[in-house]
Amino acid sequence: MIEESMRIRVIRAITGLNSSKFCEKYGIHKSSMPAWEAGRAVPNTKSRETLARICAEYNISIRPDGFPVPVSE
Repeated sequence: MIEESMRIRVIRAITGLNSSKFCEKYGIHKSSMPAWEAGRAVPNTKSRETLARICAEYNISIRPDGFPVPVSE
């Protein structure tokens, strides 16, 4: 199973946005993303909902092992 910090890094990478732009675009506090990606913190419920919306927006599916992958249409 993939660690949550890695899952978040991959989701952000799929969007093509750097940490700063990602946070700005989605209203995430600028210190949250580095903490999530380093495994020092985890997203709260509101942030998890935001991440789910981002996955839907970018057509990202989470495999059974927890790894996010872009889905071709």
